[in-house]
Amino acid sequence: MIRHYLTFQRQAELLQENLCGYLFRACWSQEKERIYIEFSNGQESRFAEISLNLRFGYALPLDEVHRARRNTLDLFQKLSGATLRNVSMHDQERVIRFSFGRGEALQVFFYGKGSGNVLRTREGRVLDSFTAVGEEYDRVLSGVEEEPIGRDVLIERISTSETSLQQALVASLRTLGKPLVAEALWRVGFPPEKLAAEFSTEELGALLGQVDSVYSNAATSNQFRLYHTEKDVIFSLIQLEHLEESGEVEQVEEFDDLPRAIRICRSSWFRKKEFSRLHGMLKAGFDREERKTLRSLEHAEDSIAHIGRATEWEGVGNLLLANFYQLKRGDKEVLLTDWEGVERSIKLDPKLTPAENADRYFRKARGARKEAEHSSKRAEELRARRDTLREGRSRVDTANEIEELEKIRTEYGALIGMKVREKEERREERFRRFVVEGGFEVFAGKSAANNDELTLRFARPNDIWLHARGSSGSHVVLRWSEVDGRPPKRTLEEAAMIAAFYSGAKHSKLVPVAWTRKKYVRKPKGAAPGAVLVNREEVVMVEPRLPENRSDSTSDS
Repeated sequence: MIRHYLTFQRQAELLQENLCGYLFRACWSQEKERIYIEFSNGQESRFAEISLNLRFGYALPLDEVHRARRNTLDLFQKLSGATLRNVSMHDQERVIRFSFGRGEALQVFFYGKGSGNVLRTREGRVLDSFTAVGEEYDRVLSGVEEEPIGRDVLIERISTSETSLQQALVASLRTLGKPLVAEALWRVGFPPEKLAAEFSTEELGALLGQVDSVYSNAATSNQFRLYHTEKDVIFSLIQLEHLEESGEVEQVEEFDDLPRAIRICRSSWFRKKEFSRLHGMLKAGFDREERKTLRSLEHAEDSIAHIGRATEWEGVGNLLLANFYQLKRGDKEVLLTDWEGVERSIKLDPKLTPAENADRYFRKARGARKEAEHSSKRAEELRARRDTLREGRSRVDTANEIEELEKIRTEYGALIGMKVREKEERREERFRRFVVEGGFEVFAGKSAANNDELTLRFARPNDIWLHARGSSGSHVVLRWSEVDGRPPKRTLEEAAMIAAFYSGAKHSKLVPVAWTRKKYVRKPKGAAPGAVLVNREEVVMVEPRLPENRSDSTSDS
């Protein structure tokens, strides 16, 4: 009810009491939708604060205002020195009028395009305004008032409505407002959702009698209430029994000071809104990172299965060593009986000797075992990360105060990327993102300028940097934290395949891809976007294609 007609009427009375007889000294705006007016009697200054905020519009007296030194806009300077004769409320509309001599006035409209306006007028003619003036103010400026609606006409209008009783009453009595309509219906015992046409003339007459009583109580009340619910703070001029009985109210505050009640309502609402905003951001952050972590963990756990392949390839190598007499250079395949009596077909490289073919399988076994060890370590880290994320998410669910959420953001912000997510777009989301063998993240640039951002600002010193050799294309970064260890072979190959796919050689059967640590990549002064110099590079030959389990959180645009 902060923007209710009766609330503005109380404010007009306060302004009249505090400012009448003072001289207009200055008016300015230093914040969006807010205006300050300074009045003086030669000995002291008093102020009026006008807010045109769509939710918290008000006009209240202030004892003191600190004007900003810069970025303020002076308004209505031609009123300087004019005496404030009267502050009054329009009889029908939400308009507070500051009346000066010579027929001049400042009229504060709390409706219209946007959320309202302030006009300087003389005898109904607009001389100046805070924002552009629309036709919606013409009736007030012309002095034409609407004819009051008789009770019989009102009952007829409500009874012929095709909407619910509550909707019909709100539409028929615009100045009443939804809270007072709901209260009148509650007190008379009528279900608000029932169709208006289903009520008799006598019932509607009784309802309007209750409306008169509720409105009269609101017009004369000297106690103001704030109802705190889970997601809102509701200001009221009277006790709202329907709200108190709903079970939604967590706290009720009572005031006998209207400006204090309005300002506390405003600050409490913004605090609640900030709580809701931060709660939602934290919840989304934890959920997003847990999904990413679980995907990576699934990849890592799948890669641990390499240990089985290592055992198999090691067995093949031993079987070849035990049957040297059956092997010769040039063989492409050999049939051997293993130690369990099973005949096995083993593929050979015809260019290699029997010993070299056996060693080839031993090398594959060592590589698979190393990949499994890397993946096992990675899976352990990811499980710990998952548990930490779930712990933080649980704390968000049980937090009741914004201070608790701020503490959680401080503790977990880096983990869930909160500092970056508060921007319009996360830096990670500016690049193509993949998850490759072992659960490791890979990022690919989308343009020359985007390549620079990826390589020079996003990548870390020990990350693996890749680019198709001798061809234009995307810079690619494999997240890698180990200072000395190399990425597993398959992990590196999949990252290289991405670099090959996003290159000018993507239609070739095999593409050479250079890779090195990001710390060995530098950009020469004056070089074109995307151009870099690379040291200590190695080359891997790969097919240009994307990994099967691509992250669904990226865009190729």
